[in-house]
Amino acid sequence: MLFSLPARWKTPWLISEISVGLAEAWAGAKASHNPASVSQAFDGNLETAWSSQDKQQPGMWFELDLGAVRTFDGLRVDSPQSRAPRGYLIRISEDGKTWQDLAANPDNWGNINLEFGA
Repeated sequence: MLFSLPARWKTPWLISEISVGLAEAWAGAKASHNPASVSQAFDGNLETAWSSQDKQQPGMWFELDLGAVRTFDGLRVDSPQSRAPRGYLIRISEDGKTWQDLAANPDNWGNINLEFGA
């Protein structure tokens, strides 16, 4: 998955928790900004969060590699109060080269809670 910010904002971008029900470990995560702390996005500790450590701007991204093609029915991103990504584009890819847009909100002001399928 790739999280991308389409708008310029003055607040640092944070993702405090990403939870996926998997038995195996994830292949990894990367970020365009502050990549050394990406593990804080999904460490299970509500006291920590990944932060861009910079003002939100176009081109910022957060990528989570699940290690294999997975089927999932939703995505939830909980952020500390007033620290949600102000805009987002969620994309998926099976090969890391060809991407499909899954959801977008250029004017986000809260947590992200998406359900897919029926």
